[in-house]
Order: sequence, then structure tokens, then C-alpha cells
Amino acid sequence: MTAPQPYGRPWTEGDQALLYTCHLAADLQAGRPMNPAAVSVPFRPQLTPAERFLATGPGVLMAQTALPASPPQWEVRHRGWLTVSEEGIYLQDSQALLVWDWPMLHAAQMVGVNQLSLTVVHPEGPVAWWLLQSPYAELAFVVWAHAMHTGHPQLADDSWLPPGWLAWAHAQGRAPALPVR
Repeated sequence: MTAPQPYGRPWTEGDQALLYTCHLAADLQAGRPMNPAAVSVPFRPQLTPAERFLATGPGVLMAQTALPASPPQWEVRHRGWLTVSEEGIYLQDSQALLVWDWPMLHAAQMVGVNQLSLTVVHPEGPVAWWLLQSPYAELAFVVWAHAMHTGHPQLADDSWLPPGWLAWAHAQGRAPALPVR
């Protein structure tokens, strides 16, 4: 018989993605260059020739739609692979490779576990509101915030992480590289 898991669930791949994100976040907080794992993607860097990819995993991009007399709904627009780099994010699906550098993201906020709300201003001028779901949504948020908005309240108090996750990870015998606050 296996021992019961603390907090009622086992460690998952999503937890592993958060652990990895915490290590990169600790590098950024300490003013060190990030030390990412090697990441292989099928496309070349689009934002700078020396750009390093930090992580890649499944991703879903949704847009808010509203029909007359009904509340707004989130509608899936792209489902594929999210890649986070030092310079921005990529979402590749069967029809497109979407690329956003950090300056294109005017606002970002974690709104749930693996859920990042984005306000994107395109060079042509239109503004889009997106919801990005991915195990690496938190990584995208942390790297964006360190590059573009170091005063972001979620970055300042680590509330970009799920509530209680740091303490839970320590209880699992993991070392997230960030202090429990």
C-alpha cells in the first residue's frame, strides 16, 4: 500500500512546471541570468537571433466573445504548443505560429492556476483580450513581469503562484527555490 499524499494529491507534471518556473523566477529575483533546461522547438527564433527558449508545452488561447443579451464567453481560438522565451511567447497550432514579444503585452495577470489573462496591442493598433491556459502560463507571466512591469503586485507578493503551493511543494520534499511567505 502506498503512503497517503500530503494535501490529498500526488505531485503532477503541472507541479513540475511550477517548480521549474520557481527556479527561473529565483534567478530573476536574484539578478542572475536564468539557467533554463535545453528546449527544442521546430521553428527558429523570431524575436532576436540569440533568443533562448525557456519551456514548451501544451497551450490554449481563448478570446472573449459576447452575443447580444448574453454574458461574455471564452471561445477557443488556438490550441497547440506554447513556447516561452526570454523575449516573448509563441503559440504554434496546425494553422499558425503566433508570436508576441513582451512589449506587445500591455497587461498580464494570473487569474487561476495555469491561466494568464493578457491584453495585447498589435502593431496595427487593435487591442485584444486573451486567456492563455498552459502549464507554462506562470512562467510567461514571471518573465514578462520581470521584463516589463517589475512593480506588478502579483510579482511582488508571489500571488502568481496557486495559494499555498510553495508550502505544499516543500511538504512534498521539493525545493522551489523561492521562500515561503
